[in-house]
Amino acid sequence: MRQGGFFKTVRFLNRLLHPGWQAEVPPPSGARVYICRHKNMQGPLMTLTFLPFPVRTWVYYVFFDRKTCYRQYADYTFSKRYHMPMPVARTLAWVVSGLVSALTRSTGAIAVHRGTVRIHETFRESLDALKAGDSLLVFPDVDYTSEDDAMGAMYEGFLLLGRSYGRATGKGLTFIPLHIDEHTRRIVQLTPVTYNPAAKPADEKARVREALHTQLAQTTTDN
Repeated sequence: MRQGGFFKTVRFLNRLLHPGWQAEVPPPSGARVYICRHKNMQGPLMTLTFLPFPVRTWVYYVFFDRKTCYRQYADYTFSKRYHMPMPVARTLAWVVSGLVSALTRSTGAIAVHRGTVRIHETFRESLDALKAGDSLLVFPDVDYTSEDDAMGAMYEGFLLLGRSYGRATGKGLTFIPLHIDEHTRRIVQLTPVTYNPAAKPADEKARVREALHTQLAQTTTDN
């Protein structure tokens, strides 16, 4: 996969702003799906800045286009979440939406059409990326603004990639949870969980979901 110059510039600047951070995550030997807590943008910010290899990140589709990005920030983020007066929210949204949408595209992200009839496009592009040897990065928190240590509910749609990848390749897809340790300034790889395409899909989905959720709920790591 290729990432744009805008993303690389922002990543370089962000590394300067966060000295001492490191990612203890070995480069993947094949297609992988990395799973991380969102934690109110800390997850995307730190993983995309410090992972030593490129990944295709799942990003909500509204952030790819300036118009939809503007509406998200004006009608929700700044006005409802941060309770700004609408004129201020709209002004900030106009400034931020251009930068965010351009940066999102520059990362090589995959648009997540959650709640729309276009969700099949998300899975088709994701499967194509995995078959090409690319790795994905997913932030499954339902409450993406939560900074709590406890892991809450998470979206489970990404787990369907295990079944579709198995059908397409005959191989098990490996999901790798990541832990962000603010105190030691590390991004740590936890125990990988590989989907078994020969197992009953419902049982295997439940097993992988539980293993990932348990590890993502950790507040410390011995690694």
